[in-house]
Amino acid sequence: MNNRQALSRMPRLSNFIVYLFSLATLVIFLSLAIDRPVIGQTGELEVVAEFSPEHPPGNIAITPQGRLIMSQHQFYGAPLRVVEVESD
Repeated sequence: MNNRQALSRMPRLSNFIVYLFSLATLVIFLSLAIDRPVIGQTGELEVVAEFSPEHPPGNIAITPQGRLIMSQHQFYGAPLRVVEVESD
């Protein structure tokens, strides 16, 4: 093998090393993240509201004050686009 062939293989080797390093980093990160609760999750999930199939919820958000706001899908003929879910 002459010098030209050796130099042409260097970029491929360095790309392969970068690929292996990236893959190893990803595997280590994922192994640390598995079986850990989501930040802020304190226990069991609780059902706070149920909706009829005629008006299923769209995007759901909780405000800093604890209010539950959600959009309603217009495909289902909902009368309002955005509503606040109250306890009653």
